[in-house]
Amino acid sequence: MSSAMVVDFEWSDAQRARYDEDGFVIVERIVDPACTGILKARYGGLFAGHFETGTNPDNFPVRVAEGDLSPVTRWMTNPWRSDYTIAGFALDAGIGRHIARLNGWPGTRLLQNNIHWKPPGAPALSMHQDTSYHLWCAPADLSSCWVALEDTSAEGGTLLFARGSHKWPRTTLEDYQARIEAKNLEGFLDPSDFKTYVMEAAAFAGVEPEFVPVEVPAGGGAVFQGWVWHGSDANRSDRHRYSISSHGIRPETRFAPDVPANVFGRYKRFNDTAMDEAYFPIVWSEDGYRTPGMDDYVAEGSGARLAG
Repeated sequence: MSSAMVVDFEWSDAQRARYDEDGFVIVERIVDPACTGILKARYGGLFAGHFETGTNPDNFPVRVAEGDLSPVTRWMTNPWRSDYTIAGFALDAGIGRHIARLNGWPGTRLLQNNIHWKPPGAPALSMHQDTSYHLWCAPADLSSCWVALEDTSAEGGTLLFARGSHKWPRTTLEDYQARIEAKNLEGFLDPSDFKTYVMEAAAFAGVEPEFVPVEVPAGGGAVFQGWVWHGSDANRSDRHRYSISSHGIRPETRFAPDVPANVFGRYKRFNDTAMDEAYFPIVWSEDGYRTPGMDDYVAEGSGARLAG
């Protein structure tokens, strides 16, 4: 089901061309601005470890007390398992439809969703490529929808893309790391230069990178390909940056039989590469299929505000 939260629109030929050429397309409105505050209001409790469903997210590296506004970037993976309102975004058919239609897929399966909160003074997040961490997917085709829950600015550390970088020649993360160590540079999580990896990737490709910030009003955002380099600079503004995202994959995606799935390996069945829809639900299909039970799930608890 598509809720009133996600704006209904069709991709134009110009947007499809930009996505193919740049690796991303920026949209002024993906989520109704009236719903951004409802989503954002869940963050304080979630990052304090209060999980409405009783289920922990898959990755929860930073816990802060409610009311703590210290300059620490808070993020977690798959809070849709922990909060019904967040699930309202992650499981929305509209998000799945936008991803699928832009990529020419027959549908969208949810790989994971994320939330981020960068208070003023929070450090940078290093530039990276999402697909490089999900080569355990077969096929490893990723496309993500990122939505700002506050007006964004370059000064505020918004999402930043390297235009066209999904087309650059690729090497392995290990090779990038070896190149960086050989130059006595810091690694991936060094906040003093969040472009370390992408600049090395650009040098390997023989190009001068062009960086594009996603500056949109609350409810706006971007859809981007899994191989495009992206990250975010430090928040140098006096405003908090809140965002939410969903990473989609093709509905027929399976576990690659010979690539470890790291944290997601906990959801792999013995001797079976199929992805269980209880953990990787199909949120939209051209033929109308959706994993059963998702709408009832969203309608529980706090999600009832968005379920109508």
